[in-house]
Amino acid sequence: MNVLDNYTGSDFCGIEIKKMGSCGNNCSYIYDGANYLLEIVGGTMYDWGTGVDEHECDWKNVTSLIQTIVISGTKNIGKNSFVGATSLTSVIMQSSVETIGENAFVGCTALETINLVSGLKTIKKNAFSGCSGIESIIIPEGVTTIEDGAFGNMEKLKTVTIPPSVEIGSTSVFSESKQLSTIIMKGNGAMKEYDGTNQPWNSIKDQIKTQINI
Repeated sequence: MNVLDNYTGSDFCGIEIKKMGSCGNNCSYIYDGANYLLEIVGGTMYDWGTGVDEHECDWKNVTSLIQTIVISGTKNIGKNSFVGATSLTSVIMQSSVETIGENAFVGCTALETINLVSGLKTIKKNAFSGCSGIESIIIPEGVTTIEDGAFGNMEKLKTVTIPPSVEIGSTSVFSESKQLSTIIMKGNGAMKEYDGTNQPWNSIKDQIKTQINI
C-alpha cells in the first residue's frame, strides 16, 4: 500500500500531499501531490468562481503544480476549473464528458495536446484560450456548439479539424490564434454552408491558407 493512501495533509512546504473531497453533484476529486495528479470522478462538476451558483475551488492553491488530470465518469468540466494550470501536460477524459465549461483550461501553457472525446457536445467560451503549446485540434463528431474564443489566443495552433455536426454561431472561435492556417472539414453528413462572412474563423480569415473538405 502506498503510504499516501490513507493520508490527507501537508508536506513541510505547506503544499498538500493528498487531498480529497466533493467537487460537484455526486462528483468527487483526489489530489495526489506526490505525483501532481488530480482525478475527478463521477457526477457533475461545480462551476468555480464568485458568482451566483459558483463555488470556491478546493485545489486553487495547487493549480499551478498539477501536471496530470484524469476525468472519469463525469458529465462536464466546470467553469474556471483549471485556469492557470501552467504545469499541466496531460488531460485524460472519458467519453462521459459532454460539456467543457467556460474558461476551463485558460492559460494552460504547458499543454501540447488535447484529446477531445467522442461524447463531447459543447465547448464553451474561452475554454482553451491561451493554451499556447497546442498545435492542432480535432473536434469530434457529435460536438454541436462551440462558443466565442473557445480556441482563441493559441499561439502555436496551426490546424483544426471540424465535423459537420457543429453549429457555430460565433465568428471569433479562433480569435488571436495567429498561426492557424489550415481548416479541415471532415465527417459524415452535409457540411454547413458559409457565405464568406459567417465562418467560425471569420475573425482570422485572412490568415487561412488552406481549407479542405473531406
